[in-house]
Amino acid sequence: LAVLFGLHCPGGVMTCDITPDGLGDPHILDLHRRLGVRFERADCRDPAVAARMVSRLARPRFILCDDGDKPAEFALYAGLLESGDMIAVHDVGSEFFPDAPETQAVVARHGLVRWRANEVEERSLLAFWTTR
Repeated sequence: LAVLFGLHCPGGVMTCDITPDGLGDPHILDLHRRLGVRFERADCRDPAVAARMVSRLARPRFILCDDGDKPAEFALYAGLLESGDMIAVHDVGSEFFPDAPETQAVVARHGLVRWRANEVEERSLLAFWTTR
């Protein structure tokens, strides 16, 4: 997905992975380099890493949660958003459930507003929220 976003926002995408060789595929890493996608070898669920990565993004920020534990990632990054930012989660309906009580608690705690739920989720397996 970083490549897809890199095509639309050259120089404005950051991704991270914990694997020792980046993403493991030199072709993907070369595409990242050519599109200006910034890659960091780190654990995206480490609060210090998350804060550092978010602070480096231009405003308004768009955060896409597509890690192995999407509810935990959503909870962490939702707390780092500021007014005008947006957060989305991939794999809705299989790994992430927008109406789950833990999701709703995060949404309420951080004042998030669901964005175009009826238009987007049916076709993309993504759920979006914006900040107030």
